[in-house]
Amino acid sequence: MKRLVVIWFMLCTFDIYASESLTGVWSGYYRCSNTPIRLDLVLDQQDAQLQGLFLFYLSSGDTPSGAYTLSGQLNEDAGTLVLKPGEWQKRPIGFTAVGLSGQYEADQITGTISFNQCGSFQVAKDLERTEQLLAQVERSERLWEKAPTALAEAENETQECIAVAKWASKLKAEYPDLDMSHTPLNQIFQKAAPLFSDSDFKPVWGQSYTEYSKDERKRVYYDILSPCLKRRELSGYFKGYSHIVTRPFIMERGEFSHSEVVLRAQIIAQQRQWLHDKLTDLSRLPASEAGFASWEQIRADSDQQLSDIWPSEREGFEQGLAQTLARLAPEVLTGRVNRAVAEAADFTAISQLGRLLKENRLLVDSVPHEQLVLHKNIIARRQDQLIESEVSRDLEALSSISPDLNGLAQSTEWFRAFKSKYKALDGPSISKARQEFRFQRRSLLKNTKSQLIQNVNDVDSVTGLDQLVAIYIGLPSDRNESTLGTVWNSIDQRRQQLLSKQEKAALNSTYCERFRGHEEAIKEPSDRDVCDALATTIDEMNAAYKELGRKCRAREFGNNPILATQCMSLCVASQGRCNLSFKMTHFENLDCAAAQGEPGWICDYYVKFSGSDALMKEVLSIIAPNGGLGQGRFINAQDHWIHVR
Repeated sequence: MKRLVVIWFMLCTFDIYASESLTGVWSGYYRCSNTPIRLDLVLDQQDAQLQGLFLFYLSSGDTPSGAYTLSGQLNEDAGTLVLKPGEWQKRPIGFTAVGLSGQYEADQITGTISFNQCGSFQVAKDLERTEQLLAQVERSERLWEKAPTALAEAENETQECIAVAKWASKLKAEYPDLDMSHTPLNQIFQKAAPLFSDSDFKPVWGQSYTEYSKDERKRVYYDILSPCLKRRELSGYFKGYSHIVTRPFIMERGEFSHSEVVLRAQIIAQQRQWLHDKLTDLSRLPASEAGFASWEQIRADSDQQLSDIWPSEREGFEQGLAQTLARLAPEVLTGRVNRAVAEAADFTAISQLGRLLKENRLLVDSVPHEQLVLHKNIIARRQDQLIESEVSRDLEALSSISPDLNGLAQSTEWFRAFKSKYKALDGPSISKARQEFRFQRRSLLKNTKSQLIQNVNDVDSVTGLDQLVAIYIGLPSDRNESTLGTVWNSIDQRRQQLLSKQEKAALNSTYCERFRGHEEAIKEPSDRDVCDALATTIDEMNAAYKELGRKCRAREFGNNPILATQCMSLCVASQGRCNLSFKMTHFENLDCAAAQGEPGWICDYYVKFSGSDALMKEVLSIIAPNGGLGQGRFINAQDHWIHVR
């Protein structure tokens, strides 16, 4: 039983008032590989939460063969519990920590082990051992509470040991999530160094650690520390602390030895002095830009200057920073808002004002809500004033547009620029400008309708027609404008005529080629010319595959084996969609030279496309056969360049 209590002391302290709950010692058996194994569950219930220890015995006797922690919860209404395994306290070779789930009723818990090679378990509450355990815990708590924190006030050796344990336990109080059993010692040593600083060490030991001589440190170890660590009933107090409390007393050199701890204690003393000085400085900072700049510098330096002190000390410093910021922020933010509003004089300032509060988030989060609302209103009013002034200038430009076809083109560009300019803004002046534009636009469209139709009929290419639409009536609202009904009909008719003309020209291009002589060299194509010509080729290929896909989906291949083969390739390559299209994602024109013995220019280029399927690579090998590098001949066709495949 003593060994069980010692192991439990290493884990936690019970709630001594929970004797009617699941808290206590539960003894029984569980089965793994059809073998019964003796089991002790030591549980501590806090409301619906459970902490515990899983102890199993592979042989007779009171010494457990293995032990690990458990944690979980219970459902009091259903009378069920679920526990998951935690850290090993004692692990035999080849064993795995397992969880369990079960039901409890009166003084019995039954259930299953959550491991595929294990089965059921059954335990009953051992009232005698539970009573002994709770009594031991209660005695331990009384000893802990009664013992002083200073060694000089201890009345006996037990109180001396507890005073040392209280001193060491500050490490766990400062780092509650620190796993003392499994965290590497070098990481624990770094966190434990403040224990040996004057403010933590001297009140307990009666003098500075640095004042101990070598012989005195040895006497401390042999007269106090070693006896305390050897006392079994107190060993739980020192779980994980033995290296921390002993090494600086018995080691002269090495990790966490006397020499290293002295150096760390000096560093910690310097950091605490810095903390004290800076807290004083923070209390004196003026509520101004200079004061805020000093605050920012102190905050930036604190990460390095306070790296070795306790977390609670750093937390206290952070609170001092926050309190000072709350004092400085209202004046500093007000000054920045007032300056920004006073200096805002043009359209660029509108977006700058919009970013002002976001760029000062630290100050914004530290001012009262009422003040923040006031700042937002001030900024919004100034933005509205700037927008109104800027919109007025835009309306002046709109009013100067002539009521003819040139004016219609200017009107289109005006609205595109207006929309882009105010895309993230809104307000009555912007709405009013849009309304005035619509009135003027309708008048312009009405006055230029007949001239638009004439220009449409005069266009001799689809590209030219698209350019005409973009220049004069390329706004989204133009498509729904009733005034343009006859214009759009003319555009659609002319487009069909030009497409038919292009198709006929393509059908007769081979015949007409015989009448074409070798023209004299003309200006070489630009990067844009080469790119446009390649894009036209790709678009034609896309159109061909679109038509092929239509035939495939309509199952028009019938008894045509060639079309059937093409459909199979297309549908497989497009993963059943029977549709394929290629998009140019990168283009570079490397060099062009006049073609020898034939018209046009030979250009080398580098091009990439979206997609990576085999069919695409095969098709596009015409354009870029060498991993994206390609060469082609380009001929000038008066208003555009043609890629000769």
